[in-house]
Amino acid sequence: MAGLLTKIKRAINPPTPSARPAGRRHYEAARPDRVLDNHYAYAAGGPAADLVSADFRILRNRMRFEIRNNCYASGMSEAFANDIVGDGPTVVFDAGIEKLENDFAAWVETCDWLGYQDLGGMLRLAVKGLLDSGEAFFVRQIDGADTRLMAVDPERIDTPVGMVANQNIRDGIEFDNDGRVKGYYIANYHPANPIHGFLGQHKFVAADRVLHLFRVDRPGQHRGIPWLAPSIGPLAMLRSWKRATLKAAQRAANLALIMHTTAKELMDNEDYEPPTTFDEIEIPEDAMFTLPEGWEASQLKPEHPAASYEMFVADLLAEIGRPINMPLCITSGNASKYNFASGRLDSLPYRRQITIVRGLIHDRVLRPLTRERVRLLRLDPGLLDDPAQPLPCQWLWSDRSYDDQVKEANAAKTRLETLQSNLAIEIARTGNDHRKVIAQAGAIEKLKKKAGLTPPAAPKPAAPPKPPAPDDKNEPSQKDSKKEPAANAQ
Repeated sequence: MAGLLTKIKRAINPPTPSARPAGRRHYEAARPDRVLDNHYAYAAGGPAADLVSADFRILRNRMRFEIRNNCYASGMSEAFANDIVGDGPTVVFDAGIEKLENDFAAWVETCDWLGYQDLGGMLRLAVKGLLDSGEAFFVRQIDGADTRLMAVDPERIDTPVGMVANQNIRDGIEFDNDGRVKGYYIANYHPANPIHGFLGQHKFVAADRVLHLFRVDRPGQHRGIPWLAPSIGPLAMLRSWKRATLKAAQRAANLALIMHTTAKELMDNEDYEPPTTFDEIEIPEDAMFTLPEGWEASQLKPEHPAASYEMFVADLLAEIGRPINMPLCITSGNASKYNFASGRLDSLPYRRQITIVRGLIHDRVLRPLTRERVRLLRLDPGLLDDPAQPLPCQWLWSDRSYDDQVKEANAAKTRLETLQSNLAIEIARTGNDHRKVIAQAGAIEKLKKKAGLTPPAAPKPAAPPKPPAPDDKNEPSQKDSKKEPAANAQ
C-alpha cells in the first residue's frame, strides 16, 4: 500500500531536478545552485517566433537609442556599413554584353524610389538596420516600364488591429497553411504618427514584391533581432562608467581647498566658536591668505580616473564588438597599440564576417533584383540575339586597402598572370567600375594623341648579325684534336 501511495505522489508531483538519483549522469552546468538559479531566472525555452515577437520591439528601440546617443555605437554602425558595402557592388555578366551591363549601371544610380541615393546608399542603410533593428525591408515599386526600390521602416510592418486574432498573421507577416510567407502588411503611416492611431490603415504587399533582409538564427524565426542586442548592456555600462568617473573627477576638481583642524586646545576653549560645517569661503584670484592658528588647508586628492580605467574601457569595447567580430581597433577608433601584422591578424574574423554578410545581401537582395531586372531586359527585342540564353553574372565588391600600394599592385599582377582573377575583379577591389576605368583610359589616350603627347613609336631593334659560315680550313684536324688533351695535360 505504501509503495502504491508513493507512486501516486510521484505521478502527481514529479521529483525536482535536485532529487536526482545518486550516480546519475548529468550536465554540471544544470545542477541546482542558488546563485545560478537566480542568474538564469529568465532563461526559458519556447518557439523562436514567440521569443522574437515578445522582445524585438524593445530591443530595437534600445539599440537605436544607443546608436543615437553613444559615440562608440554610432561609429561602429558607420564603420560596419562602410566596410561591407563601400561604394556599392558592381555587376558583371559572363556573356560580356555591354548594353546589358550599361543598363544595370544606369539603373543602380537611379534605383531609389524617392531619388535620394543609389544602390550603394540603400545597401548601407540596410546594413545599419541589421545592427539596430536586425532587419531591413525594400518594396519593389513599378515605375512605368521599370521598377524602383522603396526602403520601409521595420516599425511599419505590423499586424492590423482587426487581424490580431488571425493565426496566420504574425507581426505584420501573413503565412499560408504550410508556413510560407504570402505577404506583408505595411502601415500607411508610422505607428508613432497620431494619424495612424485614428485611421490604422495598412496595405497588403505580396511577398514577391518585398525584399526582407534578416539573419535566421533559429528555425521558425520570421523577424530579425538587432545584431548588437547582446551589446546593449555593455554599452549602457560603458556610458554609466564614463559618466560616474567624470563626475568623481569633477567633484574633486571643484573643491579648491578643504580647511580642517585637529588642535585639541581650540576645542577645549569655551570662547572658541567653530565654523559651520560645510561652510563655503570664496577665495579671490591671485590672492594669498593666512589661516587661523591651528588650522590647515589641503586639497581633495583626485582618485579618478583610476589606473585601470583605460583597461576597463578597452575590455568593454572588445566585448561590445564581439557579436559582429569587429576588432578593438575599429570599435575604439584607435590603433595606436597595434603594429601592422597584429592589426591584420586581429581583423581576420572581421573580414570573414564581411564576406558572410555580403553573401546574405546577395541572396536576399541582389539575386532577386537581378532576376527581375533580367526579366524586364529580355523584353527588349534588340538586346539579345537569343532571348532565352542564360545570363549568369556576379556582383563584385570593393575590398579594404591596407595602404601598401606596391605589395597590392604586385599581388594583383600575380593574380592576373596566374588566371586567379580578371581585370573586372581587380578594378572592383579598388571600388571602381571597370567599364568606366577602361572607357576613361581610352578617352585619355585619344586626348594624348590629339595633343601630340603620345611618344613616337620606338624603332624596331636591328636584327642580330648572322654567325659566320663554318670554314673547313679553320676546323681543327683529327690529329690536332688528339694533341690538345696531351698539351693540356703537360
